[in-house]
Amino acid sequence: MRDKAPGDRASQGPEALAPGANPGLLLSNLKTRSIKIRNIKLTLAYDGTDFSGWQVQPGRATVQGLLGSAIGRLTGENVLPQGSGRTDAGVHALAQIATFATHSPIPVENLAKA
Repeated sequence: MRDKAPGDRASQGPEALAPGANPGLLLSNLKTRSIKIRNIKLTLAYDGTDFSGWQVQPGRATVQGLLGSAIGRLTGENVLPQGSGRTDAGVHALAQIATFATHSPIPVENLAKA
């Protein structure tokens, strides 16, 4: 079995996965091969009119929350993207940088298409 790094979501058990993810599939993949953590850089542009800013807020639509949900649907992981800065409610962004860490083997080109 591989060493587990602190903050390694796969080592936190099935409850750390995104809703609807298949924990058996992810955990069996971890047992059969070593999956390295990748840090993916995103360049974002968005109209912030309908958002309550960048940072996740309970019961409100935020850029970070929506982006994390979308990434979770793609990778099956529970991720919290980190932005280079935060925007307030209603603020737009052009070329804002965000990153997220993933164990997913999905090629970057495929993530970009999704």
